[in-house]
Amino acid sequence: MGELWNPLEGKDAVFAWIKRAKKVNGQEEQKKRQEAQKLRKIVTKFKMGKKLRGSELSFLARVAPELYIKVVKIVKQRKAMEIRLKNAKSKEEAADIVSGAMRNALNNESMEEFEKISLTNQLREAYKEFMESDSYKSLPSDDLEAKKEEISLLSIGERDSEEVVEEGISYDSSGGEKRGRMRSLWNIDVAL
Repeated sequence: MGELWNPLEGKDAVFAWIKRAKKVNGQEEQKKRQEAQKLRKIVTKFKMGKKLRGSELSFLARVAPELYIKVVKIVKQRKAMEIRLKNAKSKEEAADIVSGAMRNALNNESMEEFEKISLTNQLREAYKEFMESDSYKSLPSDDLEAKKEEISLLSIGERDSEEVVEEGISYDSSGGEKRGRMRSLWNIDVAL
């Protein structure tokens, strides 16, 4: 379309020029329609709680930069919650983490509807994925059970790290040798 119409050429040249211009405009409109359709699919996928691929994020950054910024913010919030879930000590605590995060999202008045819907669905999907993981399945059901398990592990740990009394040589503060019993605590030899 880079050429200009020359009014001195005949009407056939004018019609040819108009035809080329319409064709170029039609191609541009078709490209815009395809991009809009792709954008709708990506937004719908994200709003449903699904993770976006790198190519989809790149497309968003190029076509809809404001939306891209919102999506990245929501992705970061999802990742932060996933980390908190991995550190949960019980299934009850994991559920509390998710419900608190969702409550915060829904009560945040500065968020637009798209952000609220997307964030809550992203959090729900992250929780669903976590519940299917082996780490979730191995968690105790509630905090009381988790504390009992923790105490049990501590008592096992105490038995494993009990003092080991050995016969051997130790050194007194003056540097002289002293025969007798020694005990070992956490790999530190202490003379009795």
